[in-house]
Amino acid sequence: MVRAYVATAAHAPLPPEVIDATVAPWCGEMGQPAFYRRVAQADQRYTDAVQSHYAEVEPPVLVLWGQEDTWIPADRAYTLRVTVGPDG
Repeated sequence: MVRAYVATAAHAPLPPEVIDATVAPWCGEMGQPAFYRRVAQADQRYTDAVQSHYAEVEPPVLVLWGQEDTWIPADRAYTLRVTVGPDG
């Protein structure tokens, strides 16, 4: 399941070695439960709960977002920028 999930993360197919490196921390006795916790938290309510605190993050952070992001639409990046502000 972890490999299939990660494979959906990119607009174009990911090379096997990239998938291997990405899923490695989520495999095994400790990693698998962490993966399932991560999936369970992929819910808008968690984002909503912290979004008002984004402007408090220091030092400045650069977030890169793919125009063809398959998990979260790019327009969400613009919404977050407005939430934080053009200099945030």
